Amino acid sequence: MIFTLFYDGRCPLCVAEMKQLMQADHQGLLRFEDIMQPDFTARYPHIVPEKASAILHGQQEDGTLLLGLDVTELAWRSVGQKRWIRLLRWPGIRIVADFCYRIFAKHRYRFSALLTGQAQCEACTLPRTAQEAPSCPLPTIKTTKSAIKSKE
Repeated sequence: MIFTLFYDGRCPLCVAEMKQLMQADHQGLLRFEDIMQPDFTARYPHIVPEKASAILHGQQEDGTLLLGLDVTELAWRSVGQKRWIRLLRWPGIRIVADFCYRIFAKHRYRFSALLTGQAQCEACTLPRTAQEAPSCPLPTIKTTKSAIKSKE
């Protein structure tokens, strides 16, 4: 089963997570599509880039669309890592996690600036699958302490 993730290629944190997923995807189960690419709408007319920018979108092979943390959880489950994310889908926790995710998604460029030193990056087109070679360098995530020190 192939699962397609629609990510913001201008968000350093988003790109960094997609890179981690790609590196963990040894079975080629994930496909990565940058919603900021000029040909995105032509290739995926059913995905509105503005909506996909507001909340992470993912699509299962059968066409089922998932949103937000459901995408994150399925992607990490598919590669057999970060099992703790499943806790975020439990009833009760799910409501709070989804609320926090929406705040993060809305302010992801600010969080990126704090954690990577870079609010946005030039669109970085990752390969669409783990089998393709990476096409650009990706940002590193600073620890909170080092990010704060660099701001002083």
